[in-house]
Amino acid sequence: QKFTGKPIEQDLVITIKPHNEKTGWFAAAGACLADKSTGRPVMGAVYLNYQHIRISEVNKYYLPGVFIHELMHVMGFSGGFMKQRGLLKEIKHGSETRNAVVSDRVVKHAREYFNCPELEGVPVENGGGGGSAGSHWEKTIFPAEVMNPQVSFPMKISELTIMLLEDLGWYKGVNAHENYNYLKGDGCHTIKGGECNSSKSDEFCSAEDWNHFHCYPNKLGKGFCGNSSTYMGKCGLIMPSNNGQCTIENSSNRKNFNFESYGPHSRCVMASSSSDKFNAACLRMRCTADKVEMQFGDEVHTCAGSGPQTVATKAFSGKIDCPAFSEMCTEVLDKRCQMD
Repeated sequence: QKFTGKPIEQDLVITIKPHNEKTGWFAAAGACLADKSTGRPVMGAVYLNYQHIRISEVNKYYLPGVFIHELMHVMGFSGGFMKQRGLLKEIKHGSETRNAVVSDRVVKHAREYFNCPELEGVPVENGGGGGSAGSHWEKTIFPAEVMNPQVSFPMKISELTIMLLEDLGWYKGVNAHENYNYLKGDGCHTIKGGECNSSKSDEFCSAEDWNHFHCYPNKLGKGFCGNSSTYMGKCGLIMPSNNGQCTIENSSNRKNFNFESYGPHSRCVMASSSSDKFNAACLRMRCTADKVEMQFGDEVHTCAGSGPQTVATKAFSGKIDCPAFSEMCTEVLDKRCQMD
């Protein structure tokens, strides 16, 4: 009511609604007024529950992603706005019929990203009630994406979200996305077939994976096998663990081996000091012209290709599961200073 009748010269006006309630909700947001000619939101509100907003070391990394998530809802990332623009349609997803985003840019990019040329649309979340269902990407497929229904850390703005914002009428996002590779090149069995098969996709858990640490699929940190029954049914995913982000060094870092090193240039690798049991470890890494190198104490081990290999250094004697050069050096360690 405060703005009724007044001319608005800004592209987008956002109001902040503060709360302080001992309830489960953290933040919520949405658009409340759209431009008649373009269909783009011109006004929206963000509701913040300050009961859950605390100043801490981890929240420096976690909270900005939450705020970005909510502002994207204001920009029209919601079931209501997508329906108005004709961007949602029912498609076959495995044995179910699901709502999916079918806009041109989104489908074109998703077909290339997942390597699924026959993809008709990208499923939106169907769990969690009206506040979640229909207004987020499906969590089982996008657990690390900023617009899944449970904002997790680490969270990434994928090119798919930028494509959707463009299809909603916003300006072209030049290099607006982050390095996102979850289920990249996976094929059709997950995005179209509705599977969560660990034998086909490294991101999902097998029966023996439960209760063990693994490297998170993007190799940025350690993960554990878990799920959210609200959004993922029986599917198990390798999820990030607390204080296990290899790139962030602090006094609470989770270490499975004495030789581990956390920091901006550290990545996760599976290591074993015995013959059969592998565990996740954070190590500083770098790329030569064709090989991956890892630092153990003050010594460097060079991976001879990918797969399990023996390490014999003062800091560690055992085996590591070396990543492929093509994976680590083009997707994970590109454009960074060597060994910090």
